[in-house]
Amino acid sequence: MHIVEPVRAATCAFTTAILVVTLAIGCNSDVGNSNRIAPEDGLTDSVETQPDLPSFEDARDGRVTDDTDDAAETVDREDTSQGQPCEDDSDCPGGECVTLVDGDSAFCSNPCADDSDCPEGFECLLLADSGDDAVQRCVPSDLCIDADGDAFGVGPGCRGRDCDDSSADINPAADEVCDGVDQDCDERVDENPLDERRPCNSGFAGRCDSGTTVCNEGLLNCEPTAEVSVELCDGVDNNCDGGVDESGVCAGEPCCFTDSCIGICASAQLDDSGECTAPDGWGEEICDGVDNDCDGEVDEGVTSTWWRDGDEDGYGDASVFVISCSAPVQYVDNADDCDDRAGSASPVGVEVCDELDNDCDGETDERVCAGLPCCWNEVCEGVCAEALTSDSGLCAEPPGFGDERCDGLDNDCDGATDEGFALGAPCNEGVGACLVAGVTVCAADGSEVVCGAVAGTGSAERCDGVDNDCDGSVDEGFALGAPCNEGVGACLESGVTVCAADGSEVVCGAVAGTGSAERCDGVDNDCDGATDEGFDLGAACSDGVGACRRAGVLVCAAGGASASCDAVA
Repeated sequence: MHIVEPVRAATCAFTTAILVVTLAIGCNSDVGNSNRIAPEDGLTDSVETQPDLPSFEDARDGRVTDDTDDAAETVDREDTSQGQPCEDDSDCPGGECVTLVDGDSAFCSNPCADDSDCPEGFECLLLADSGDDAVQRCVPSDLCIDADGDAFGVGPGCRGRDCDDSSADINPAADEVCDGVDQDCDERVDENPLDERRPCNSGFAGRCDSGTTVCNEGLLNCEPTAEVSVELCDGVDNNCDGGVDESGVCAGEPCCFTDSCIGICASAQLDDSGECTAPDGWGEEICDGVDNDCDGEVDEGVTSTWWRDGDEDGYGDASVFVISCSAPVQYVDNADDCDDRAGSASPVGVEVCDELDNDCDGETDERVCAGLPCCWNEVCEGVCAEALTSDSGLCAEPPGFGDERCDGLDNDCDGATDEGFALGAPCNEGVGACLVAGVTVCAADGSEVVCGAVAGTGSAERCDGVDNDCDGSVDEGFALGAPCNEGVGACLESGVTVCAADGSEVVCGAVAGTGSAERCDGVDNDCDGATDEGFDLGAACSDGVGACRRAGVLVCAAGGASASCDAVA
């Protein structure tokens, strides 16, 4: 038996009715497995040792000869075993028992000159021998040797010849993509790839951000779609190279040095490389009336503070000062004066009874003006305006001074009375019918505010939606909302209990319906408590005469308008 294994060709071109395979022959020997050839690079030459194979002429008549070069390829057209199942060559007169490597069964395959030498469903194709010999044999018309399962491979049953049978993504029907690989087997790489000319983000800022994919040496690049021009000094990437205003196009243009447009930094200029150069005078702050370090401040850290000395006692007023490099006229370098209107008041002054703090110790006329009006805690507001100096000359604490109380006095001497207490706010006392409205007032002890209203007195609870007894509950003691009914028969209506109109009790909130003339239908239509009255239901009756007479009782007739006998004659 012969095992036929396909050989991968070096080119992707496929010629109809030609199949190149490797043929290994068992020659009916006792050897269980024939040698198989695994050719490389699409060549049929073997690198393994393999027995000599019979030529086309030998296979035709069953004889092995050495003279095959000029043998005529005569086909036994009378042989009917071609394509038939076989176990070995003895089952195939004039041919050989062949098994395809990927097949499940053996069949007789004779040498052939063209398709007419083969049975139906077979074609005459070129097979490769183990050496340089080659023969044509009949193979199945649907044969396709396809290792990667993409329907392209070697054989008449394939869609076409595969240039790479190890990858299903590579075949003549595949779409070319940009990856340096020939996907469509046309011996060209990355031509018109599917993923080219698609919108993309170039990674550049501004106008150059949008781009289109372009394939370059197996790599997909994103090239900007914006119109490219020479670089201009306009804050735009005109040539879409990722840079803005490069190549010295902005030399001499104003710029903000250190990203600051204040002080002398606002007068900086760009150099030939596009860098913002330091302006003259930039650097550490000096006392020159210029913002040298461009921080928005002038002469900070290098100036001094000078305080006004209006009374020319050598001590300045802490509330009036200037900051400059040198002292202006009537300004000194301290703020120790407590009264710059009087030269007799200074840190070195002597206290006299003149209502001035002569020694600037925070006290006025202390120990020199006992019993004189003074301002406690330096405040002349509220109760503090009534303070007097003590025998020692110090201002004594006035009665009522301290934390603010709700008593109508300015206890903390801040110019406000009863602040912190929410006086006059709307308030209520009592609940229900006892509720009385008022406003908040000071409590008797002055510690808080209370409601100035006095609650009323209640009465016995009624069923009227009001808390009459002022206990926080409404209509308690009345069974409101309980299920109840009004009316009978067709007039019956369901509801719940509600308050009576006079508030003394609960009544059913349902209203009975109105009735209609009684009908014979099992319903109390006239709502009198009786059903089907007046129709003499159940009374004896009969139907028919003679032998056909049948007894029965009166029942409601269809439609309910009357009664009829239920007997049937």
